[in-house]
Amino acid sequence: MPGSTIEERDWHSMIVRVSIAAVLAFSLVGCGGGASSHAVLPGASQGATTGTNAQFVIKVPPKTGSGTGRGPAYVSPSTQSISIQVDSGTPTVSNVTPGSPNCSVPAPLSPLTCTYALSLTPGAHTFTIKTFDGLAGAGNVLSTNSAPFTVVANQANVVNLTLAGVPASLLVEPGSGDAQIVGSGSAGFQFTGEVPHTVIVLPQDADGNLILGPGAPTISASVSGASSGSGLSVAPASGNPNAFTLSSTGFGTASLSLVATPGAASAGSALNASVSLDATVYSSVIAGGGLNGGGYADGTGVAAAFTNPAGVAVNTANGNLYVADTYGCSIRQVTTAGVVSTPYGTLPPTQNTCGNTNGTGNGALFQYPNALAYDPANGDLYAIDSGSGCGLRQIAPSGVVTTLAGGTTCGYADGTGSAAAFAAHVGGIVYDPTDSDLYVNDTDNCAIRQVTLAGVVTTVAGAPPPTVSCGTVDATGTAAQFYSSQGIAYDSVNQSLYVTDRYRVRQVTVPGYVVTTIAGPVPPTSTLGFTDGSGSAASFSYPYGITYDSTDGNLYVVDAANQAIRQVTPAGVVTTIAGSTPPTPTFGASGGFGFAARFGYPYGVAYDAATNALYVSDERNTSIVQVQL
Repeated sequence: MPGSTIEERDWHSMIVRVSIAAVLAFSLVGCGGGASSHAVLPGASQGATTGTNAQFVIKVPPKTGSGTGRGPAYVSPSTQSISIQVDSGTPTVSNVTPGSPNCSVPAPLSPLTCTYALSLTPGAHTFTIKTFDGLAGAGNVLSTNSAPFTVVANQANVVNLTLAGVPASLLVEPGSGDAQIVGSGSAGFQFTGEVPHTVIVLPQDADGNLILGPGAPTISASVSGASSGSGLSVAPASGNPNAFTLSSTGFGTASLSLVATPGAASAGSALNASVSLDATVYSSVIAGGGLNGGGYADGTGVAAAFTNPAGVAVNTANGNLYVADTYGCSIRQVTTAGVVSTPYGTLPPTQNTCGNTNGTGNGALFQYPNALAYDPANGDLYAIDSGSGCGLRQIAPSGVVTTLAGGTTCGYADGTGSAAAFAAHVGGIVYDPTDSDLYVNDTDNCAIRQVTLAGVVTTVAGAPPPTVSCGTVDATGTAAQFYSSQGIAYDSVNQSLYVTDRYRVRQVTVPGYVVTTIAGPVPPTSTLGFTDGSGSAASFSYPYGITYDSTDGNLYVVDAANQAIRQVTPAGVVTTIAGSTPPTPTFGASGGFGFAARFGYPYGVAYDAATNALYVSDERNTSIVQVQL
């Protein structure tokens, strides 16, 4: 008997098979002497008769596909013979086939019905029944059970004996309709790590028939060896003894331990199996795409094209994304279904019509917009231009575009409105809902700038204007130095900004603006690499976009040169969750679970709490990728 084999079956076929009923019953009538009784199915009645004879009736369901047994008692469609033992007497073995004596199939597709006579006396008896998949009691035992019964004279005696199926293997499958879990009992399961998923565990007999309903083994499940931080667990699903819910609080691996305990001791010992689990993320391209492709077109999915997708922001009011299409000099809108339109800036197919002209919708012009931020309180979108003018633009829900700060010349100046100036390259911008300010990662000026909604610009970390002083110094406020900072995110729980700075991830407290390095080499050490770990043991290679996950409090970084998505906890623990596997970067353009996904050069990233997903702009593949957490 294959003790812990796990086999795969078609789920649709299984649904069809479990509708087949199987009945095992026999009736006994006892009295002092002579006449025989007749068969009675469970629940039927008959008048009292005399005699010590009885009839045993077994119904074997027809085979459909691989067959199954389900009914008042488990009888496998593969049953070929049966053993009936009364007390300690010699078992009576009979074949159970259409050609066997006392057996018949009343109609096409009807169960095979066999009737056997027994000789009994009134009083206490023990009945032991076994079914086999071979003739004359040969082959595998498919089901078995023993039960005491007292024959009472002068009344109908009906024995309802539930046979216990003998489990030989377990069929383990994902719950139907869940596309975010894949695999099998033999291959293991991969699934998105922060939402629950259902697995179905079905015992099978030696011939692959499912053992369900009364007579089926009891299934239990547990998780062992869960990796640190994964929070992998399993629990019974409501209303289905064969269904279990997998959950996790993070990403990682574990083993799912399954035990099928037979319904009767005579059906053998417990069957054990182990299935590997991998809680990870699933990446899929929702718009644009094509290695080294590109263009400028609205449309759905791959019919849409971007010239250079960079900054990404989520409109929490309607769930849509905004993408700064840098060389298209426009702001593109992308629905989660992948429908791309151009609400602001130059309409496709015309591109590179750039400028710093305010206006409404497509009447406004942008100069190589690079970074975006969304203000959920007012519904405003903010974009900052990378070309001449270097203005921080405000886009109202009505579509009216105005310049909030800068916009006259590029440079480095604090001030209000047009008196302020930003560098020609700004890596990121984020909205702080705690004090309703914006923070700009002014890359080429090596500084973090605060911008109020009134347009007042102040340098809060990095050297103050007009001096640009770049370096790698952890300190407070203007005593700190940044080397080539790019992305910026805000964590409202810890009231901190998080900044990617070529080699590392740095924290800037708000207020106070104390700058520390939480992951990557500690200044002044500057080493590129691709290593998971904690604090300074981790390494990056040109991390660009960064976003804060308000659901679980983690940060997510697009590590551009490593072609990977990295998770960073506020404590600085770095784990790669999608794309390349450390320590080797691998270019590509494909979706998939975890490390099966490939990126070209990921740049911007935004977290959407409504879908519990990251949205990543992939510059080289000119696409927008959804990374489902």
